[in-house]
Amino acid sequence: MKGDCDGTVVSRILFDIFIKVCFVHTFLLTILLLFFCFNYKDVKPTSKWVCVSADGQHVWGVNENDEIYYRFGKDGKWEKIDGRLTQISVSADGQHVWGVNENDEIYYRFGKNGKWEKIDGRLTHISVSDFGQHVWGVNENDEIYYRFGKDGKWEKIDGRLTQISVSADGQHVWGVNKDDDIFYRFGKNGKWEKKDGI
Repeated sequence: MKGDCDGTVVSRILFDIFIKVCFVHTFLLTILLLFFCFNYKDVKPTSKWVCVSADGQHVWGVNENDEIYYRFGKDGKWEKIDGRLTQISVSADGQHVWGVNENDEIYYRFGKNGKWEKIDGRLTHISVSDFGQHVWGVNENDEIYYRFGKDGKWEKIDGRLTQISVSADGQHVWGVNKDDDIFYRFGKNGKWEKKDGI
């Protein structure tokens, strides 16, 4: 009987210790959760953009702070470039760089060693062809614009898109609208054709 009693007492002691350990563990977890909840900062998801020339030698990108970076190919190192942009596009030869900032202002730069030049107009997204002759863009109202190089003038094109991309030769233009519909156009003088989705 005494042995049974001793076993029961030991079992109760061990059970009490277990309960206390569980309580302390739960308490510490609660404190940690409260700490992280009250110290959590509402941060927007990062928004990064990278664009590369046709030969892969000229890589341009912007980070979540709109800072601009350049890299000479896969084995190069990132170099910070002056200015701030939200989206960037580089021609196939790497010499013509176009971009837009948070105010929808448009900028052009002749290669890495050039200087940013502000271009007339307002766009939210921009795309440039091989030698910089064909520039396409869309604005905040989803209106589409075309420009023949840096010295050209913006021409409004029919249709509405939220994003646009032009091939190296400038003849093949693709885009999507706010409903995620996909459209194709054969150059500036072509007509928009709706394509099947993914």
